[in-house]
Amino acid sequence: MRTICADYGSQPQFVQSLSHNIFRFFSQSSTADEDARLFGLDLGGSARSDVFIVVPEAWDAVRLFVACATQWRIGPSGRLLGLDYRAARAAARGLGIRWKAVFGDLRIMEGEALDAQSESK
Repeated sequence: MRTICADYGSQPQFVQSLSHNIFRFFSQSSTADEDARLFGLDLGGSARSDVFIVVPEAWDAVRLFVACATQWRIGPSGRLLGLDYRAARAAARGLGIRWKAVFGDLRIMEGEALDAQSESK
């Protein structure tokens, strides 16, 4: 089971780093210690691979991003093109999340996921 838990930190940079690493986490295997180093953290080899730390201000955006895992538009080559915003907006409504409050962060996370995809090819 993968767990996402809340903590405090700087939101804009955090949202960018988190989304990049969530994509990596779901698309390829890496250790939690490797992922933690991407955040500038040293866990000394004791990290759990099923836990992400999320700042409270980013919690709704992260919930929505994870909920939209199956809502990507995919090109003919099989590469992700971007999120289906109509489906993402419906998911936000279903989760009780205000779309306008999270749309900017969602776009940052989408962009980072696309960047991570490019790096993994």
